[in-house]
This record gives sequence, C-alpha cells and structure tokens, in this order.
Amino acid sequence: MADVKTPSRYLMRVELSPAARESFLKYCDHVGLTQVSVTSRIVECVVNQDEVVQAMILGHYPHRDQRRAAELILARMVGVKPSRLRKSVGDFLKDVE
Repeated sequence: MADVKTPSRYLMRVELSPAARESFLKYCDHVGLTQVSVTSRIVECVVNQDEVVQAMILGHYPHRDQRRAAELILARMVGVKPSRLRKSVGDFLKDVE
C-alpha cells in the first residue's frame, strides 16, 4: 500500500464584496504582503483564538452584548477582573481628555 502524505498547505477561495476587496487590496499594498499571505495570517490568527474571541470576530454576539463581551475578553487577556478593567480604562480615558 502506498504512503498517503497529507499536504502541507491547502488553497481556498474567498468571496468578498467589492468594497471589502478594495479595502483588502489597499491593506495588502500598505503592509507589503501578498493577498495569500495576509489571508493565511488572518485565518491562522482566528483559528488560534479561544471560542469567545472567535465568536466576537465572527459577529456572533448581538449588538447589545458586544461591549460586555469585549470587556470580558480584554479583562481575560490582561488577567484582571472585568470591574478592575473598567476602572483602569476609565482612569486612562480621564488622563487622555
């Protein structure tokens, strides 16, 4: 029986709206990377996030819950309680104003 090797890379097609395509092309040009390279990096980044972050990126939270979900994600990322994060952000915003 012949050895079956798993490919090291897969190619996929991506469907974009005309506006998204234009923005994507401008972004690729701005950062000096190919479309394939940027797409690959975006996919790698998303699939390596936990489910909560993936859901936020994919817009699975209702609009009314997005702020709270973002606070929870940021709090988890910096390792503090959400209430402490709100205080820190509030202090930061006061200093900026």
